Amino acid sequence: MDIKEVEERMCSIAQEIIDDSSERISALPQNAQLEIKAQKIRRNMAGICKAFAAMQYNQKNPMPIRRRMVSDLTNIEQDCSDEEITYLHALLRIENIFLQKYPEELKTAKHFNDDEDIFKLETQIDVIKHITEKWRQFGKKEGFNNEY
Repeated sequence: MDIKEVEERMCSIAQEIIDDSSERISALPQNAQLEIKAQKIRRNMAGICKAFAAMQYNQKNPMPIRRRMVSDLTNIEQDCSDEEITYLHALLRIENIFLQKYPEELKTAKHFNDDEDIFKLETQIDVIKHITEKWRQFGKKEGFNNEY
């Protein structure tokens, strides 16, 4: 498996959520506004995950940037393959950006009984955890280190 295949597999995992949410939205009656909103949030967050998995940073070779970003987030072995770096880049960046920030925001929303933010944040956290868990399963299957 090369880096393009890693990107494609991780993108396809996120795309499954995008497609599922789009199908659900189409099947819902117009008056199911809350469920439609939840599916739109799921679809948008999955789109963000997909974008991170394919992020090239406008470079022909994004690996130096990916490697630097991964090493900023965790200690990686010197011989870490480009494929594993590609995997870790998307996984760790998504977890770092969203799964560290959103739980704190959720705590604040709960403190202020902000039902709209609670709903949005719980939906976002749920879909991100679902995707990153699927990514971790993929990484484990490929022999990538999941101890980060």
